[in-house]
Amino acid sequence: MVDLNLVKTANEFKSLNEGEILNGYLDGFYGGPKPGCDSSESYRGGWADGRTDSGLEPAAETRCSDAGPFAMS
Repeated sequence: MVDLNLVKTANEFKSLNEGEILNGYLDGFYGGPKPGCDSSESYRGGWADGRTDSGLEPAAETRCSDAGPFAMS
């Protein structure tokens, strides 16, 4: 099983590849297959967000919780 709950810190977020996030997002949004473990973390995270935003999959509770380490004060 692929872990789609990937980013936990701001430094992890900064290390993600924006192009791969977008590719994954579009694939997830339009119903593409679940990515395998050979896909990058950036792609898998984008895919999960695309699925959620399209309504194909309900948001995971951990993705809906407060921002935690990303919270702005």
